[in-house]
Amino acid sequence: MPSYSFGKKNKQDRSLRPVSNALEEWSDEQLMQGLSGGRLACGAALFERYHRPLINYFYRLCSRVDWSEDLGQITFERIIRYRHTYRVDLPFRAWMYQIARSQLADYYKRHGREMTGIYGEDHRFGQEAPVSRQMESREQEDTLQKALAALPSEYREVLILTRYQGMKYQEAGQTLGISEGAVKVKVHRAIQQLKVLYFKFDQE
Repeated sequence: MPSYSFGKKNKQDRSLRPVSNALEEWSDEQLMQGLSGGRLACGAALFERYHRPLINYFYRLCSRVDWSEDLGQITFERIIRYRHTYRVDLPFRAWMYQIARSQLADYYKRHGREMTGIYGEDHRFGQEAPVSRQMESREQEDTLQKALAALPSEYREVLILTRYQGMKYQEAGQTLGISEGAVKVKVHRAIQQLKVLYFKFDQE
């Protein structure tokens, strides 16, 4: 059975396009080169691969479910619009998250820094779990999200990229415009601070 992706329309009129099983085997960079060459099916495959990770990335940074969903869609619209600017020497994920960071900054400017958070909503975008386990998991997730939100932004973002988005240090450095060594230092400091903050919020 083929998988599907949203077409590039407004959020109320999203059409479904099948993603070829063959394209699912392509690397991110191959798909991006195909998209740059006009193969929109390659963009659909990238959407299938990264739409939910992007939503979770935005949520970890802004704690807003509504913003995260909007920003995930906007980021892919920008990827399609600026596909001809992609450089083959840069990993696709690093390029994608550079666009994502730019869109989040623009969103802050337009909407103000309303960082209230929506801790009570189900923001894991995953499958359902038994109620008791789901409640316990949600409490732990809420505590972790509060601890992440309390981190300095430079530590929060580098931790999200490396621990939650699965980036290697070199790739995270390319995304953030810093060296691999600087990423390692920031990750170490972020983890130490996160442990302290998590324990603090867990005791409240």
